[in-house]
This record gives sequence, structure tokens and C-alpha cells, in this order.
Amino acid sequence: MRRTAAMAAALGTAGLVHCANDESLGANPVVTPSPVDGSVEASEATLLDAGPAAGPTLCEKSGGEAAVRRIADDLFAKVQADCRVGTYFTRLSAAAATDVKACMQAELAAKLRCAGVSYPPLASATPSGRACRSMAEAHATLAGTDGRLGLNENDFSAYLQAVQVAFKGAGVADADITKVVALFSAQKGAVATRASEGNTACTCAGNTFEGASCVPDGGYKPIDAGKDSAAPKDSGALVDVSVVDASSPADATTPTDAPSD
Repeated sequence: MRRTAAMAAALGTAGLVHCANDESLGANPVVTPSPVDGSVEASEATLLDAGPAAGPTLCEKSGGEAAVRRIADDLFAKVQADCRVGTYFTRLSAAAATDVKACMQAELAAKLRCAGVSYPPLASATPSGRACRSMAEAHATLAGTDGRLGLNENDFSAYLQAVQVAFKGAGVADADITKVVALFSAQKGAVATRASEGNTACTCAGNTFEGASCVPDGGYKPIDAGKDSAAPKDSGALVDVSVVDASSPADATTPTDAPSD
């Protein structure tokens, strides 16, 4: 696919996911940026609200912790329904999917500075008791339909698009969504290690998405996916993710002990 890496959360990406390791959990694209020790990296500090003196945090601007956790669940649903990257989520077992959602909720809440939420370690416990792990670890061994490991820029773009739509649907202001997308984009280098090309797990009917091929140059065996679920679309004049600076990735997190591919 020769689409640019312009996004979208979903990916989600981020994306993109964050959970334990059982065959399904090893393939999670959760794209959220959070340092392993739960602290705020220097590269992200300027993208976050400084605190009370600077006004409401992104968590507060998004409706509070409960609202942020609902947004994380909506993001999971959106990327799961996207034929470009959904395979990474649909192949999760029910238990693994529940763990991934828990990690996505905790990381997003911590990243947007919801009061009292840390990620990891304490806030990252999953329903099954497994710990969330770093984004770099979670994505290093992901295998796409083309047989190669890791995600590329187009996979990451699909996730970021879902991120924008999820926050827009929650009524978050465009200016704040731009800040959220920038935080996700800071994780790009750790999650999407390959250059722009077709999506690594495209299951779109005819291997096309919005009129363009979504398979790597050279392609792989066509997939008859039948009627596709509606993929998330950008629903407003949001940030142009193609120009977001993603040059300084910070380590994020995804549960450990999740199945690897």
C-alpha cells in the first residue's frame, strides 16, 4: 500500500495493546505512550499539562478518569473493527482481550494524568493477575499476514485515526485531541519500527481500504473477508498526524506473560 503515514488510534493503536502473554496477547497493537517506570519522560513533559497552575489536566478535559476508561474501551472496539489492524485484536482470547482492555485503561488514565493513577506497576494489574508490559516488548514479535515481525507506519496510522475518533466521540475539544495524539505519536519509534507500506495484517475485502491497496508492496495472498465492519473514520477537523513530531519515542507498557506469536 502506498498510503502515507497520516493518521490515525488507534489507532490504538495504538496501538495499537498492552497485556499478558498467551498466543493471542502477544499480538496486541496498543499504541499508548507511557514510560515503564510510570514517570513522565522529558520528551512528553511539554505535551502534558503541568498541573494545577497550568489548569485542568488532559484527564479532566476528557471528562475524568471514568470517562477516560470508557474512551479506552471505545478505542479497543474501533481498532478491533478496522480491517487494516483488527486481526491483532480479534485473535485475542476472551480472557486476553479483557486483560488488554484493563491495561489500555490504566495506561491512558495515567498518561492523561488522572489523579492517583500510575502505570505501571500498581494500576496495571489485569483481571487475570498478569502485569502489563512495555509497548516495545509487546510489538517486537507481532507477526503480520505478510509473515514479517513488527508494525509499520501505516499500522500505526490506522490506530491513531481510531484515537482521534474515540476522543472526538467523547466530546473532547479538538485542541486537546491534538495533544493526546501527540502523546501517542511519541511512542511511534518503539511500536512501528518499519517504514510506510501496506498494513501487516490487512483483512479488508479485496485487500483495499478506501480505494487504496492495504497490502505490502508485492502483496501476499488475497483475502476474501466478505462484508467488512465499518472502519473508524476521522469525524472532524483534527490534527494532521502526518506532521506530528514522533522523533522521540518513550517506552510504554503492555502486559507481560501474554501469548506471543
